Amino acid sequence: MAVQVGPIGAQQVAAQARAQPAAAGWLRRIGLGNLLATVVFTAAACWLVAEQPTRGGGWAYVIVVLAVLPLLAMRQHPVAAPAAVAAATLLAQLTVGPMITCGVVLPVIFVMTFQLGSRLLTTLQLTAGGLGVIATALTELLLDPALGTVDAAIFIFGLATAFFIGGLLVRSRVKMTDTLRRRTMELAEQRDRTAALAVAADRERVGADLEVAVRSRVAGIAVAARYARGQLGDPHGAALTRTALTEIEEQGRQILTDMRAVVGTLRDAPTDPPPGLDDLAGLLRRATGAEARLRLTGDVRSLSPNVELSAYRIVEQLLATLADDPRARVAIGLRFAPEVLRIEVVGPARTEDTADVTAHVSAALTAARTRAEVAGGRLDAAFELGCRRVAVDLPVPVGAR
Repeated sequence: MAVQVGPIGAQQVAAQARAQPAAAGWLRRIGLGNLLATVVFTAAACWLVAEQPTRGGGWAYVIVVLAVLPLLAMRQHPVAAPAAVAAATLLAQLTVGPMITCGVVLPVIFVMTFQLGSRLLTTLQLTAGGLGVIATALTELLLDPALGTVDAAIFIFGLATAFFIGGLLVRSRVKMTDTLRRRTMELAEQRDRTAALAVAADRERVGADLEVAVRSRVAGIAVAARYARGQLGDPHGAALTRTALTEIEEQGRQILTDMRAVVGTLRDAPTDPPPGLDDLAGLLRRATGAEARLRLTGDVRSLSPNVELSAYRIVEQLLATLADDPRARVAIGLRFAPEVLRIEVVGPARTEDTADVTAHVSAALTAARTRAEVAGGRLDAAFELGCRRVAVDLPVPVGAR
């Protein structure tokens, strides 16, 4: 994962929140890869029907395309889609001809096999989907004369197995990345809780030390004061009264000295400073495997610890909503304006269609928005064609300008 500090090629992030386009919803359900593959395979199917002699006339185009279209439903229906391809393949073999379907159906089942391996499916779903793919392959092998050999069967099932193993590797990486990200967030939350507990413990310790130091001294002052009061009526007790008052003065000074010593321990106690803007480069290296670029513009300067900590945590939470892929590119911009710090985060959104991922992304985005509002700022988010764009404005206190 590369972290670069410098210009970024992302467009200016929209400042106003926009509703998620309806197109983005169905595209996320289908998957951009599945959509592109369906378009390519459909064009190939129509070309094959046009170039080779077929049965069925104009209906041949429709029948062959029916064997491709179930790919659009693979993400939402991993069991029904392979079964639909198997049924459409059998229909095409019987009505159109074997030389047409093999050039289209085989790539379709390889794509489906890869997705069966890469998706987090139950054992029942994986078994049913796998049976649909096997049924499609057997239909091609049994009804297509060009594929009715042992070598063809070994090639098809060997290549399908390779695609399935590739999917398993992708799924393993996704699970590992999710686990690492979840643990990173848990460690950050635990660190915040530990810091809060440490502050509370310091307060308790300071209070206890002050109580011990002051109680004995005040008790001594009270005793000396009572003794001096008792000597007021004695004409021969002037020296004793003077001694008692001197002791009171010394006790008072000692109390002030002890209080300064106790309060001074707060200054001298070893504590780690909270993370700030200088720590963002390290955060990008730890929190994402994507190629992340950080750009600083405007009057770059140190801000108040509260603003820098809020900015750090907001970027950390927004990274959890983006795809963690070495091929992905994430752009993070910090613009230092006179009265506001603007944070801009642009990158491909996480698209894993599982309840856990959806809840995790929603929680991270809500946490970032809440932290921005607590700091007196605002967060505007937009999602379009798989890309998430977030802009956060944090007000800069007068003393930090």
